[in-house]
Amino acid sequence: MKVRTGKLILWALVALVVVVSTPRSIPAATVGKARLPGRYEFFNPGKAVRELGLPQTPARVALRKAVEWYRSRGYAP
Repeated sequence: MKVRTGKLILWALVALVVVVSTPRSIPAATVGKARLPGRYEFFNPGKAVRELGLPQTPARVALRKAVEWYRSRGYAP
């Protein structure tokens, strides 16, 4: 079984962070967080649209509006 080097490094870092963290601190990396990039998740907004009437904005429009908002407030060049 081949193990990709990047995955091996990720798991080693997670183990190190979990071991080094104290009971009073929340570790930045956990086993659950390390598993997330390997998961494929799909979210369907159909129920929110049907039951709550939430609008569907195309991704390009939403991104353009977000960039405009950040620029208008001086957060982005």
